[in-house]
Amino acid sequence: MKRADQMYHKARINLFSVLKALGKYEDAVREGEYIQANNVTYPDFHCVMAEIYELMTDHRKALASISKSLEMNPGYSNAHFLAGKLYGAIGEKDNAVEHYKKCLNCNPSGDLQEILKVEFEKLT
Repeated sequence: MKRADQMYHKARINLFSVLKALGKYEDAVREGEYIQANNVTYPDFHCVMAEIYELMTDHRKALASISKSLEMNPGYSNAHFLAGKLYGAIGEKDNAVEHYKKCLNCNPSGDLQEILKVEFEKLT
């Protein structure tokens, strides 16, 4: 990829992040879809897409984005955490627990470990 193309794609990703931060979720999704169509993706990107879909209460699309993230990086603790949270939200407790356990096995950061404990308690 040429340097100009890389800079352009980075700018699009930055715009995507800004739109999410501003709460313009539908605009962020459109930008994210453009990014996906141009194969400028990485595991974090799919997690952010999942977070946006979650905020829009579209759990099906959120889980699809998380699945893409985990295909790219099966050891991504944030993706497993978000998958657990999404499965818990739709009442699939067993799947939620499975992903929370996988998150723990990925040695998440201290903050995520604390949040994970709270989420586990909600399920039990």
